[in-house]
Amino acid sequence: MSITVVKNNSGSFYQSGPISFSSIRNNFSETYSGQVRISDYRRNTNRYEANPVVPDSTENENISTGNNLRIGGFRNSIKRYFAIQSGEDNNNYWGGSNTDPSAPPGLRLGRVDENLRGIDWSGGGYYGRDGQAGPDQTNSNVSRNIQKIIYITGTCGSRNPSRAAAQLAPGTTGAYGQPVEAHNVTIYVQGSILGASGEPSGGGGGAGLRVVGTSNCKVIMDGGRIYGGGGAGATGGKGANGPEGLCWSKLPFSTSACGGCPEGGGGVYYTYQGVQTFYPNEEWCYDSGECCHLAGGCSGGKDSVCNYWCIETTFVRYGSYASLYPGSTPAGGDGGVGGYGQGYNYSRTNGSPGTKGQGSTCPDLMGIQTFGADGLPGGDGGDWGEYGGNGGGRPGPAIFGTNYSVYNVNSSNIKGLYNAGDFNG
Repeated sequence: MSITVVKNNSGSFYQSGPISFSSIRNNFSETYSGQVRISDYRRNTNRYEANPVVPDSTENENISTGNNLRIGGFRNSIKRYFAIQSGEDNNNYWGGSNTDPSAPPGLRLGRVDENLRGIDWSGGGYYGRDGQAGPDQTNSNVSRNIQKIIYITGTCGSRNPSRAAAQLAPGTTGAYGQPVEAHNVTIYVQGSILGASGEPSGGGGGAGLRVVGTSNCKVIMDGGRIYGGGGAGATGGKGANGPEGLCWSKLPFSTSACGGCPEGGGGVYYTYQGVQTFYPNEEWCYDSGECCHLAGGCSGGKDSVCNYWCIETTFVRYGSYASLYPGSTPAGGDGGVGGYGQGYNYSRTNGSPGTKGQGSTCPDLMGIQTFGADGLPGGDGGDWGEYGGNGGGRPGPAIFGTNYSVYNVNSSNIKGLYNAGDFNG
């Protein structure tokens, strides 16, 4: 994480040497000709003034707001601040994680907290004028009308979809803080602000930039990108249960002592749901015209079993099945897990297949097995700023909050909602 703050373009004005009226005109009116009226260069303390000639700031407190204007009050004065972000800023930089709801955003753009997260415009630290524990936060540079220009040149990313990748929310305070607004902040996006992935199954994507508690805030796309995280794919539907299986129980097998039926094939015919089927079993014999005569009969209605056996005058060899009864109802398979949405922390993935449907069972392990339907596959994760498949998670907004304007937008530099009020969380 790296944020460098620069006063003016190269430092405070008049750090040494003489101060001329024409130089005050040049530096504060930013014109280089014309008459100078010193009364035009009083410090303007109207917080809602978008373009003050002499802005209100910590460094300009010696410049009078009334008639007692002294030229010496312009010593070490400034016109505006610049802050340049570079490198990589994400939740994990400060020990945050995907599962920690208190994890900070990738880049905090408000007042400085106890871990020095934020932008310290005047260099006073946590207890300074721009710190959350400062002595007079309502007069911090965040809340004054000094123009604050922020350049995002590196990457800001979030690993937690409940936390934005970058956040300008000065109202979020520490133990000693007071809620204040941020005035006259302009953010130039030259790098990347990337929301977190939506997490399986069906989780929403994370926001890119959050802006709240501001006035005169501008977001200017300047060759960079702000992307909301893609929503995760939804869990696949559960497979339908299958029909009941068919079971039967084997009755005792008997024979006389005089030999037996010829080998070669026996079995039982049964009828189930109107279809007759032969179930082979070598313990049953059929009428070969030699040893045995085929005998038997059927009983029952639509679903019944016909028992056949071999008989001869001197012996009986027979086997039998009891009446049919239903087996278990096989459960359908579970739906597959939805894929990750595209985000800073994960690349988009496809949903996984559902599990196979289960088979029916019989207590005696004899019968016809039926199967439940396979579970449906999970939905594919959404791309940047897109919904997850199969009715999955919503995409994260590129930008959300209140009181800001966005400029130079096209389909490639912003993905997701970005107008104030479009996204309600």
